[in-house]
Amino acid sequence: VVTLSKDDLLEKWRSRPTDVVIAVPPKSGTTWLLQIAHQLRMKGAWGGDASFEDQMDVMPMLEGGPASLLPDNDINKEHVADPRVYKSHLRFRSCPDTVKRIYCFRDLKDVIVSDWHFISPIIPSDIPLAEFAVLRVVPGGIDRALYDLCDWWEHRHDPNVCFFFFDDLVDQHLECVSRVQQFHSFA
Repeated sequence: VVTLSKDDLLEKWRSRPTDVVIAVPPKSGTTWLLQIAHQLRMKGAWGGDASFEDQMDVMPMLEGGPASLLPDNDINKEHVADPRVYKSHLRFRSCPDTVKRIYCFRDLKDVIVSDWHFISPIIPSDIPLAEFAVLRVVPGGIDRALYDLCDWWEHRHDPNVCFFFFDDLVDQHLECVSRVQQFHSFA
């Protein structure tokens, strides 16, 4: 099995102006926004040809991940519907500007708590939340997230950027779905 690096995958990818990249930091609404985009492009269809076991079966991750190791995985293949939708945790400066980009920022304390709950069943340990937070803060994760937020914020009005706050997805879900629909003219 040949493993491609993130840069190799991005180099291999042939983006289209109609592509949508859900470029959301981890634990900040990536899965939720992918599901919204997928349901809009599928016009709500579920089951039959529209069913899948994992979101990355129908919306590959630009940086790879476990699904990229599958023999039939092709970052450029046609998707189950248009537009092609991609999962990504790329930062603003690494995300191609030739595509539509959706970004969501979540309060960083909530990200840390969500990450702690996500990691603990995968890697069993007795690390308390406070110590886990230190492991995320000290190496610069919070600084990187805030710098990236500033980059996205400067471009929030660009025609190919759709910017969300996680709390808005929670409190104003219908309006956010409508924004995604209008952003790419999902019809």
